[in-house]
Amino acid sequence: MSSIGQYGESIKMRCAIFGLIWIMGSLNNLVAASIELPDDGWVSWQVAAVEGAPNWCCFHWNNGKPISKPCNLDSRNMSYGSSDETADDAAEMRIYALMENGELQKIRTFETSCPVKAKTDIANLGIVPAIDSVNWLAEHFSAQIKLSSHILAAVAVHADDRAREVLVDIGLHDSIIENRKGAVFWMGQLRALETAAEIRQIMFADSSAKVREHAAFSISQSQIPERAAALIELANTDSAAKVRAQAWFWLTQTAADESESAIFTALNKEPDQHVQQQAIFALSQLPKERAFEALTQLIEDQSLSRKNRKQALFWLAQSESAQVFDYMDSILSKP
Repeated sequence: MSSIGQYGESIKMRCAIFGLIWIMGSLNNLVAASIELPDDGWVSWQVAAVEGAPNWCCFHWNNGKPISKPCNLDSRNMSYGSSDETADDAAEMRIYALMENGELQKIRTFETSCPVKAKTDIANLGIVPAIDSVNWLAEHFSAQIKLSSHILAAVAVHADDRAREVLVDIGLHDSIIENRKGAVFWMGQLRALETAAEIRQIMFADSSAKVREHAAFSISQSQIPERAAALIELANTDSAAKVRAQAWFWLTQTAADESESAIFTALNKEPDQHVQQQAIFALSQLPKERAFEALTQLIEDQSLSRKNRKQALFWLAQSESAQVFDYMDSILSKP
């Protein structure tokens, strides 16, 4: 308002202009913004990154340390990722798109300082508003099944709330299972706290056991405070044995304090023998001291089936710690 007022417009004119700005802003929320790209060749643009965005780049290893190297955009099987030793979380990301005859052929996303190379020049659009970039990617998502995983990764790193909306919509409603799995993965990785309710909805209500199982993995990798409680609930209630089994595994991967007691209780009521054995295996994946205590407790629990006690003994024997050897010696020395 102050920038308009300095030109001395009347109150009526200022109100009219303000109203027009408000209307245009509302329309922008309804109509997807577009980015003008050339019909052919590589093009890139820079966007603000969401908090915690990975410093994606290409690396080679030298004496056990990752050394950044240029990413070859034209490579068919390019491998890239992030390294804790090379940089902090990215503040900005750069999107690279390859166009041919106006059609998107490839999409890549790197931290802005990551060096890249290509056979042809790379057109640079400069800094693009994150919402415009997300909308452009979303427009190309359904038409580019082969690129869906790359597009989801690109969407996920954007700072704008529109990225969350796109991920949630795909995670909840997309007709392709792999797309829903991909969306819920990125929801957990970069937007766990703000999408916790939606991840839980997918975890407990999705029609696909594969998606529910993937949601369990996603929540286990997140910092959602109630993740352990959600995994325990899923492990006790899901209709699919494989989902229940995987939920126990992902629970122990979080090293939650309640892991042992929850699994001990479940072993007495879980009807599926395979799930029981997978739960015992999950206990073996706890930190060493806790795994030892949990497995020896099962071995000595006379109320458990002989098969489950043997399973606990088997996984205990896989450890090479001196503590386990001493325990095994004590068992073998008994008359």
